[in-house]
Amino acid sequence: MLTQFDAAMWHKAFGKPDWYLDIIGQFKELEAAAAVEPDYEKRKAIKGPMYQAVETALREGQLQLATSGEDNDAARKPIDMVVIHHMKIKPGITLDQLNAKQLLRLYGVYYANPTYPADAHIKGEPVWSGQAGVLGISLVGAGRWVCRAHSGG
Repeated sequence: MLTQFDAAMWHKAFGKPDWYLDIIGQFKELEAAAAVEPDYEKRKAIKGPMYQAVETALREGQLQLATSGEDNDAARKPIDMVVIHHMKIKPGITLDQLNAKQLLRLYGVYYANPTYPADAHIKGEPVWSGQAGVLGISLVGAGRWVCRAHSGG
């Protein structure tokens, strides 16, 4: 039986610093269910509510994120390569939508189960990206830029 999105559980979790630990199981179940669904609209209906909940919580400041953390850029070397790839997302995605997706897919999954031994201490801690965004909301796009085609003008 398909797991249904439990909005009450997610909203309750958002008030906790380790919110991702409470929702990661359902997130993975819904992602797996959507992965085997051939119809785009049905995939969107399966995954959409969880991404919308995170997007809204981020925008409204209801999701607990860290306000400080390690300087993840300290060891970064100068940029010497740019990789351009296609995202399997229909045109028109907003920065808020991208942040919600990356927060769940990358940060939530990794903070719930860090695979690098030196990061074991982050499990249970508020998510920290080290990237400041508009209105002070932490950007969680994992160092990605969204480039759009421009026509005219």
